[in-house]
Amino acid sequence: MEQDKLVSVIICVYKEPLSWVRQAFESIISQTYKNLEIISVLDDPASCGDLSAYLERLATEGTIRLIRNARNLGAGRSRQVAIENSRGEFIAIMDADDISTPERIEREMEAISFCDIVCSQAELIDEAGNTIGFSPDETPEINKTLPHGNIIFNPSVLIRKSAYEQCGGYRSLSVSEDYDLWLRMLLKGKVFSRIDQRLIKYRMRDTSLSHARSNVFKVHLTTSFLQSQYNRAKRSKKDTYSLEGLDEYLKKRNSPRKEALFFAGCKRFGKAKSLLAVSKVKGSLYLISCLAAHPVFMSKKIIAVLKSRF
Repeated sequence: MEQDKLVSVIICVYKEPLSWVRQAFESIISQTYKNLEIISVLDDPASCGDLSAYLERLATEGTIRLIRNARNLGAGRSRQVAIENSRGEFIAIMDADDISTPERIEREMEAISFCDIVCSQAELIDEAGNTIGFSPDETPEINKTLPHGNIIFNPSVLIRKSAYEQCGGYRSLSVSEDYDLWLRMLLKGKVFSRIDQRLIKYRMRDTSLSHARSNVFKVHLTTSFLQSQYNRAKRSKKDTYSLEGLDEYLKKRNSPRKEALFFAGCKRFGKAKSLLAVSKVKGSLYLISCLAAHPVFMSKKIIAVLKSRF
């Protein structure tokens, strides 16, 4: 293990509750791996209350390096700013509302000797910190699965800084900026690995139903765009991504009707998976009916699952 290597831990803070932020920072400060620098970006320029005071105190004590954005930049660009100011050979990503186990970075530093980027499984918690679930136990081959869906918990990631820089870092997307980076790392031949341990507690945050639905659909559309860009770049060896191209893609596909079809397809696909777990015959018959009702959506989902497994 690279015991003597400096790890820069990046934590971006926006408007998370102070109690969550404390838990996040304390979980990093108490890591068993000690050669760390913690860089926090406060992405809320108007913040001047308890949250700001807490970060200022940590900075004054020398526990963290604090960067205040002059304007709200969003998570991806804020991480990019922090990484540009980092000194570590390795970069650990952490979110201000999640919790790392004490041995997280030590385990990841052991694993990264054989790859460029490592992540872990996760325990899912609610806003009160209660356990509500776990990430799937099976560990798929990430390099094979990623082109068909994002299976990485971003706050569990440890990256070689050299690999990050070679791939251009985070870009200014409002959602899915992490998935965009992973796909570009794949195109550059970077090797991913996932530790079969739950090294983070990932907080599932409550939002209003309408906001949750619209955001989930936006993530779906953005993910589809990034996957199409990945497939095009894989064929042409050229990255043709642009914000204008993304905006045009979203504008053409974002409508109430398509959103309703998407969620109906998700519901049917979820039921099909549940039935398949009980009875292959019943599940297969239901899947056929799903294909008839949602041919494009369901065929894409099924092909993605098959390609990731075989």
